[in-house]
Amino acid sequence: MIGTDDGGDEGIHVLYVNDDEGFRELVRTKLGTIAPDFEVTTVGTAESALDRLATSQVDCVVTSYSLPDSSGIELLRTLTDEGHELPTIIFTGQGDEQVASEATQAGVSDYIPLHADQNNFEVLARRVRTLVEAARKEELAEAVSKRFERTLERTTDAIYAVDTEWRIEYMNDTMADRVERDPESVIGTTLWEEFPSIVDTEIEDRFRTAMETGESVSFEQRVGEPFDYWAEVRVFPDDDGLTVFSRDITDERERERERRRFENAVEHAGHAIFITDTDGTIEYVNPAFEAVTGFDEQEALGENPRILKSGELSEKYYERLWETITAGEVWQEQIINHRKSGERYVADQTIAPFERDGEITGYVAIQNDITDRKRRENEHQRLAGEYEALLDSSGDAIFLLDVDTSGEEPRFEFARLSPGYETQTGLSTEEVKGRTPRDVFGQERGAELHANYSRCVEAGEPISYREELAIAEDAQFWDTSLAPVIVGDELVRIVGIARNVTEQVERERALETTNQRLESLIEATPLTVMEIDTDGTVIRWNEGAEEMFGWSREAVLGEPNPIIPEQKASEFSSHRERALGGDRIRGKEVQRERKDGTELEALLSVVPIEGPDGEITSVLAVLEDISAQKRLERKLRSLQETAQRLTGAQSDEEIGDLAIEAIVEILGFDVTAIWKYSEQANALVPLAESDAARDVIGEAPRFAPGESLAWDAFEAGEVQVHDDLSAVNTLHNAETRLSSELLVPVGDYGVLSAASVTKREFADADVDLFRILGSTVEAAFARASREAELKRQNERLDEFASVVAHDLRNPLSVAIGFQEVIEQTGELEYLDRIGSAHERMERLIEDLLTLASGESTIENTEQIDLEALTTEAWGYVDTDGASLDVSADVPTVAGDAGRLTQLFENLFRNAVEHGGPDVAVVVGPLDDGGFYVEDDGPGIPPERRDEVFEHGVTYSDGGTGFGLSIVADIANAHGWTVSVTEGTDGGARFEFVMSE
Repeated sequence: MIGTDDGGDEGIHVLYVNDDEGFRELVRTKLGTIAPDFEVTTVGTAESALDRLATSQVDCVVTSYSLPDSSGIELLRTLTDEGHELPTIIFTGQGDEQVASEATQAGVSDYIPLHADQNNFEVLARRVRTLVEAARKEELAEAVSKRFERTLERTTDAIYAVDTEWRIEYMNDTMADRVERDPESVIGTTLWEEFPSIVDTEIEDRFRTAMETGESVSFEQRVGEPFDYWAEVRVFPDDDGLTVFSRDITDERERERERRRFENAVEHAGHAIFITDTDGTIEYVNPAFEAVTGFDEQEALGENPRILKSGELSEKYYERLWETITAGEVWQEQIINHRKSGERYVADQTIAPFERDGEITGYVAIQNDITDRKRRENEHQRLAGEYEALLDSSGDAIFLLDVDTSGEEPRFEFARLSPGYETQTGLSTEEVKGRTPRDVFGQERGAELHANYSRCVEAGEPISYREELAIAEDAQFWDTSLAPVIVGDELVRIVGIARNVTEQVERERALETTNQRLESLIEATPLTVMEIDTDGTVIRWNEGAEEMFGWSREAVLGEPNPIIPEQKASEFSSHRERALGGDRIRGKEVQRERKDGTELEALLSVVPIEGPDGEITSVLAVLEDISAQKRLERKLRSLQETAQRLTGAQSDEEIGDLAIEAIVEILGFDVTAIWKYSEQANALVPLAESDAARDVIGEAPRFAPGESLAWDAFEAGEVQVHDDLSAVNTLHNAETRLSSELLVPVGDYGVLSAASVTKREFADADVDLFRILGSTVEAAFARASREAELKRQNERLDEFASVVAHDLRNPLSVAIGFQEVIEQTGELEYLDRIGSAHERMERLIEDLLTLASGESTIENTEQIDLEALTTEAWGYVDTDGASLDVSADVPTVAGDAGRLTQLFENLFRNAVEHGGPDVAVVVGPLDDGGFYVEDDGPGIPPERRDEVFEHGVTYSDGGTGFGLSIVADIANAHGWTVSVTEGTDGGARFEFVMSE
């Protein structure tokens, strides 16, 4: 924990961790000299460091990379896990890219490698001071940030923030209450997934533009269902994302809408409207006022309505008008005014007072210009007189029928035809006058005409109909309207107007034929074609829809759309609103639901359908089932992910497990296995198999050449598909429980198998996917083989680099450091420390030369008598009073005598170093042809046995950590495996097993 003061006078407490006591003292001494305000505490283990942190306030932790009970990296990870938020530094001689990478991944504050030519401790002091001061400032900033966050929570605006990946980072309570969410539940979710109703809206467009341009934006927008409110939105982008302020303006918008609605009604009214104060001064006129009177707004405002006065009405009229409205009543009368041009006009005028707090504050006048209507009334008589002249001059096909209703049925005689009728039909008034329809058009056609005219008589009002009257080739169909002429109570005449619609009828018939063909196409297509009206009711449902979704036409027509899953309701509403707004949707991927509840993925195209008046009456939707395509795409994506995982596989077993997992989970074959070719055994050896395969065939067998279909596929290097194994003549196992099998060779590495206990046909897509996986697995085997070889080559280089970079540098740093201390203080007591460091470097160099001279494999071997060789090696070691007992039946082995002598020398030296001068050592045979070397010393604890063969691992003050590492290297070079266990008398026992 660090302090939060921003002053620079507060001391800094540093905790340094290193198991090297000499180096700990050097760090404490150097830092105390360089930075007197530092309080330096040192400990030797990670456990001690954690204990000290639990009881003391520490500002910074500095640790070496290697610790006896852990590593510096693991210690700092533990600090993070336990909630210690303080600066951390790796200060080590093991300076390579791997350590730097581990430190970075662990979140270490800084990494300082030791360099002999640099002022390492001055660098360390500066880094400590910089990190601690930065941490203290960060705590102060965090406190300020928390105060700011509390301020945001108190504001009345709704506020939320998203990062550059559109993940919600913050939401205040006002916003959470508005959208009915728990702020904690939405933090970390994606904005578009949490609030799908804003997807494909102007809000999304504005947000994305702000994110891309980095420019703030403000706008008003309606938020759709399920929230349904208007908001004033202000968006502020920065490098980390967007901060959004949202104010609910629904009530303001509603008031504004009502005001605009009133203003719009007044502004667009066809009547002239003006408002005056109580003195009659004009305060407002609408656009229609200028259209009616000729006075524009600027000319009328501030004037009295008397500017319209024509002088044709008496003063008495105006007196009555003012008496009425000043009494608070409404005035309604016709008025005669004049326009600005001086032209007279007549209007129906209504004047109403409006009040505030019971007092009249002004008047509103509405004038309906009826000048034209009055003119029409005046001209009615004149028009009636001109009727005959109009009939004569009209180009329409007009005919007049005299009607006699005195008999049992009415009698009709042609009285007159207009010139237009004569022109279009070729008949003249002279030819038809006084004749009945039967007389003119024949008995059959005349009877039809007589029946139509009789319907008009019976109705006593106008009727319209379409009739076929083949007068000429281009005059066969007519739209006819009949109007009765009634004098008194008697119908005496029918006026008919016929319009030649032959061309229109022919177009309609052609259109009907086209529509029939289109209907046939709709019913024949395998696609779903459906139509939905503006209320959301299904009005079309083709056979393709029945087959695709399972509902019959009878069950769907007249009902709401049944295929929308509950979770997709808002998306469907959005698409429907877009279509009803005139937008087209083409090729949109959607999810829909079948009758049986299963989900279907489809490609949606939507087009709005307009009625004759141009208004949208319905929406036509076409859906193509792409479920199989999407499944294939998902499988391909999954195979791609598997390929990426395979690139990171470290062993054949891991590759095999990943391949089986992919075949089962991605390709859907439960009974599956993989065999790896063993060159040594010249056989296909089982590498991995699924649980289902194990249940069906038990433990997977080995396959020698010619023993199986798997070997045949591997040898041929070709995919083999067996839909029916019973029909395979070359079947090697006639008693197999399998009915179908698919085999894919994996290059020279082995073969994959997918099988079924029931007969099945393998689709081409399945075979192709299996082949793709086989190629991926083959590449993984090849990569793993290459990497294993490179790893073997690089490990030795890394080990040497580790010695030079850390194990040699650490004592060198100690020697240099204490030399500087002697030079500064003159105290020679530190010379022993320098000598010890030099001795350690000498031992390390000797072991390093031994490792460097060793070969990774033994090429030329000879038969070696271990009894003679071990006795010789014992003589090369300073054994003091120790004893050696070599069993007479130790085996003779094939190997390199010089390398094996080194092996036994190191084992004997290790026994003496750890077991003391009188330790007893025994060399004896193992049952399987190997041998062992054991002593009666203190032994090696079980928890340390896995690491004793690693380079640099030692548990004695004088050890270099390379003796047993050299033993392991020599054993591996001979193809042996070495392990350590407990000896017969409790000491250490090293067992060497010959590899097969």
